[in-house]
Amino acid sequence: MKNREPYDPFLTYLAASVLQEADAAKNQMPIKKGIVMLILLAAGIGKLSAQAYYQGASGRVVMDIEFAEIGNRWSEQSSLPNFTGTSYYVATQDAFQNPGLGKILEYSFRVDRASNYQLQWRSAITNPTTGGFSSATREHNDNWARLVDASGNTVAPSNASNLDPRNDSNGKPWYKVYHNDAGRWTWQSSNVDFNPKPLYWNLQTGQTYTLLISARSNGHAIDRILLWDRDQGPTYGSRSTGNTNNTEDNRAEGLAVSQIQNGGGGVASYMVNATQITDMASGVAPFSVDSIRNALQIDAANEAFREVWARASVMPGVDSGLYDIRITAMQETDGESPYQLIVNDQVIGTKVNAKIFGTNRPDYTLQEHVFANVYIPAGATVSVESQAVTNGEIPEGDGTAYSRGRWTKLEIASAGTYSGPTNILGEQKQWHKVTLTVDGPSANESDNSPNPFFDYRMIVTFSKGNTSISVPGYFAADGWARETSASSGDKWRAHFVPTETGTWTYDVDFRQGSKVAINTTANAGNPMNPYDAYSGSFEVIASDKSGKDFRAPGKGKLVY
Repeated sequence: MKNREPYDPFLTYLAASVLQEADAAKNQMPIKKGIVMLILLAAGIGKLSAQAYYQGASGRVVMDIEFAEIGNRWSEQSSLPNFTGTSYYVATQDAFQNPGLGKILEYSFRVDRASNYQLQWRSAITNPTTGGFSSATREHNDNWARLVDASGNTVAPSNASNLDPRNDSNGKPWYKVYHNDAGRWTWQSSNVDFNPKPLYWNLQTGQTYTLLISARSNGHAIDRILLWDRDQGPTYGSRSTGNTNNTEDNRAEGLAVSQIQNGGGGVASYMVNATQITDMASGVAPFSVDSIRNALQIDAANEAFREVWARASVMPGVDSGLYDIRITAMQETDGESPYQLIVNDQVIGTKVNAKIFGTNRPDYTLQEHVFANVYIPAGATVSVESQAVTNGEIPEGDGTAYSRGRWTKLEIASAGTYSGPTNILGEQKQWHKVTLTVDGPSANESDNSPNPFFDYRMIVTFSKGNTSISVPGYFAADGWARETSASSGDKWRAHFVPTETGTWTYDVDFRQGSKVAINTTANAGNPMNPYDAYSGSFEVIASDKSGKDFRAPGKGKLVY
């Protein structure tokens, strides 16, 4: 732990109390914010949830492979041409006779009409060494699949007597799903070697099913999953073999991903590929589609579109509540683009891509930016902004090359789905407020033993180079008490204004004891694990303010 500058314990307690009241008292917010800033200056001191499922429509369920959490024996990739969405998953180890090893991918869904549903997945045979398409037709061409109901019981295929299952170590049957088409993506999906059979199940409405996928062949890539009503409507594969013709492949290619809902029927989670967004020209600069990389991008060749915000907006239709929001961006060697998340025109936070120039990471490496515990009201508009910027490293024309602010996907899921125990929100820019939220001990503002304002003390030290600044934290209920009127929760916060651009680190000192919040002794009370050990880092870029704004370059300076 770094040495901290001294602080006034009474002002620390008072700041914490006022900040907590400010979060909870909507009508007094304008007054409280001013008081808080004066106090802090005086003291010297920023994938699918368990209940969510894809809702089928018109006798079809379409699921993106990348919406499940990935793990052992799988790799997320994006180098093959013509994949859908933002990426695809590739099996990285063989398990020819042992299904159920490693991470099992899970995709929950419901159908809109009772019928027999046939499985087709969009897959490709890849070369495990190069990652490109393979010319082989019978190697690296399959993975395991299994269907269970809401209780985890096996749902037997309707044509189980014609299939060739393999049991896992628990005696549960799995079915390999293969194709023999090299050099491209295909929807062909069959079981039984040399006598291909489709895989289909009789499914009922109102029930939640989960498709499980286990790795079988190193190099087999899966891009998208389709379950379709084989008893009525158009076909997406042969009812006798599971193979597909060009018409069926093209028909499947045109399907949109199914909507994601929660157990109560409302929309709980949301995912959209950036290229599917229609409102992408409401910023200072417009976005355009990079069809090669399935991303939105900014035309950096137009000087008017450099270092200004481009914006794309959606109305996800999620229920009012707290969510984690994840933006999948692309790193670029010629600049470290910033990304902003906006809800109903309120800037929630800014994240910055890592610098890959001079490293062995290739252009367009995916980077995920998570905005944790964000309150989204019903009917809200959610926007993503990015900028084309240069790092001055790559000569181009009379100047240097610019990144294009590329990004591929926006995901919204229940709070805690994507986030860790500490999260940075706010505009990560010089002189702007940055907020660090810590998942700490649960408390209620009316508690007396321990009292969250007297008997806990959180101090966060923000550091860059030789600069270290200690900031007191406070109990913040659920983190959005102004909007939710919550009086209890496990969110603890510290606000900070970065004085420099670049990489800042933070260290959390979290202690408990009688009136420890107003005790000047550094080691007062007892450290609370694991909160006391939390640390991390974040990037700060230059402010984009100008004119009379005090955050504009040369306009002012905050002295801690």
